[in-house]
Amino acid sequence: MLNFEEICKDFLRINLSTKKLEKFNTYYETLTFFKNKVNLTNITSKNEVYIKHFLDSLSLIKFVNLELYSKFLDIGTGAGFPGIPLAILYPKLHLTLIESKAKKVAFLKYLVHKLELSNVTIILGRAEVIGKDTSYREKYDLVLARAVAKLNILAEYCLPFVKVKGLFIAYKTKIEEVYESKNAFLALGKATFKTYSFSLPKGMGERLIVVVLKNSMTKTTYPRSTNAILKKPL
Repeated sequence: MLNFEEICKDFLRINLSTKKLEKFNTYYETLTFFKNKVNLTNITSKNEVYIKHFLDSLSLIKFVNLELYSKFLDIGTGAGFPGIPLAILYPKLHLTLIESKAKKVAFLKYLVHKLELSNVTIILGRAEVIGKDTSYREKYDLVLARAVAKLNILAEYCLPFVKVKGLFIAYKTKIEEVYESKNAFLALGKATFKTYSFSLPKGMGERLIVVVLKNSMTKTTYPRSTNAILKKPL
């Protein structure tokens, strides 16, 4: 059995308190309990969940100082990745989760209650609709997405939520997607990007963090409807 505390020390250069380690254990147990009730993840072994979900979600802190930001949004969060592991680590950040499936939202609400995370808000809805709402549009310092869609499609869902000079951060595996997304980044906010590649511990895969800096406001024509986005990606 892996030692998550030691792996976080070695890989992330952080020390997890006993309380935070207990929260990750509760997260794992809750995820396991719901796995046959809600389609949350195909990964169920404890070692893989801790590395491929928890540690992968936290890997962002190797490249971005999250303490410089306060208002976060996680789009298409599913079982809560990457947002909830980050909310456990940083209880002072304000995190909003957007998820379009009601069963997953019910799981997330139960999970947030179990973990006693007062810094998390959950919204049931679709990003392309909520992204038109001025209450949410261009209100976030950081917008996160993991394993949702190809990057040029994902950018149109995410960048409308990002403040000017805020960041859109995508967890990916393929560098090719980044170069295919240059036009989308330009159209959605004259955005520039950096990429960071790394290997997960225990040989559990290669990963890529894409950090996109938004430099101007997004035109009100975006995001388009899902049909339009999928039919003709930027």
